[in-house]
Parts: sequence; structure tokens; C-alpha cells
Amino acid sequence: AREYAPAKTEERKPGKTYTAKKGDTLKSIAKKLYGDEARWIDIYKLNLDKIRQGIVEDGQILLLPGENK
Repeated sequence: AREYAPAKTEERKPGKTYTAKKGDTLKSIAKKLYGDEARWIDIYKLNLDKIRQGIVEDGQILLLPGENK
């Protein structure tokens, strides 16, 4: 029987996170952290499993994209 080595995967360091506060929106978070509310889509894409209908909930911990976009 032939043995197969597991596929190499790229190691990722944990990204920064942000804990949402009451009244936060994706746009307001993007503006506050990146100075550009257009970055909301980057935050949304990283958190598709957490954000329902684009609504951020108080206390929700969101993953943040890197600064290099």
C-alpha cells in the first residue's frame, strides 16, 4: 500500500479581532479602524458565518482584514 503525505497547508497567524459595540455597523467599524467605510465588504467577507443580513450584534467578535489592501 502506498502512503501519502498530508498536503502542505499554509500556516496562518491569528488575525486581529474587533468586538462590536451597540450601534456599530460594518461601515462604521471600517471607517473607525481603516478610515474608509468602503472596507466594510472586507470585514463582511471574513465574517460571513457570523453576520446575518449585514447586521452586527453588540458583543460580536469579528475577524479583521490586514492593513495591506
